[in-house]
Amino acid sequence: MPRRKRDSLTETERKSLRREVQEALATLDLQVWQEVCRSFGPYNYARTTRKKWFEENKDRLETAREIVSFVGELMEKLQKGESLDGIKTSVIRSEIVDVVRQEEEARGLSDGKLNLVKLSAFKTLIGFSEEPHKLEEGPYEGMTEVSEERRREYEESRNRESRKGQYRAPEVNPVKREERKSKNYTMIIIGLVNEFTHPYQNVEIELDLDAGLSVEDVEGCIWKPDESRIEVGFLQASLSAEPYEKEIVVRLRGAKSETKRKIRAIVHYDNCEKGIRDSGDKEVGRLTV
Repeated sequence: MPRRKRDSLTETERKSLRREVQEALATLDLQVWQEVCRSFGPYNYARTTRKKWFEENKDRLETAREIVSFVGELMEKLQKGESLDGIKTSVIRSEIVDVVRQEEEARGLSDGKLNLVKLSAFKTLIGFSEEPHKLEEGPYEGMTEVSEERRREYEESRNRESRKGQYRAPEVNPVKREERKSKNYTMIIIGLVNEFTHPYQNVEIELDLDAGLSVEDVEGCIWKPDESRIEVGFLQASLSAEPYEKEIVVRLRGAKSETKRKIRAIVHYDNCEKGIRDSGDKEVGRLTV
């Protein structure tokens, strides 16, 4: 059974990680990074389409690949070391980006600094270049321009949303349903609800399972065992009165014991209003295995 990874660093681990990142940054021209980060962010369906956003930002691709590769390769290297192999990937990634931002500041590059949302958006940009068919997907189905009718729909939806309260994360139900499939396997349905009329981008669900449970596979989404996260990606919205709900089928491994176990879930997403990587509250579900 894989051991649960920690979501924080000791001071010794943090100092070691930061020293290694600083050494890796020493020979890099961060001013080039600043140029591609400046005025860059995820696409927003209120203002643009996937296709138009890609066309406007494809000149950033070369440096975007450099940035994403730098962070990814450094994360892989750090995780291979014994001192950090028990730390969650998201914690290491966040720390790397924080060191980059501090180094940019130290070099007098105070605006256009890298952050987690920009890093995530660079990955999206690279993904569109490698899989151009995805430019034809989404609510605008390959359109280059947003029609005035769409803009009016968006403004109306924003007015409706303002009456619902503060912008927040999609709601997650860790155990909407459960079904025993065999002696050692249980299938659960995770419910993910978007009550708003705007979609969410780069959605992930971080799972924290009681001892004795492990994820065997996830249908229709990508399971990242090293991070204990389900990569949902794009979560669409509903323009009707009913909220949009996505059901995610997860197969869990756990010997039958007829005892109650807990599954804790946190939703992570790009908060395009604040320009940050944001998270919802931890939700707890219970099941009998």
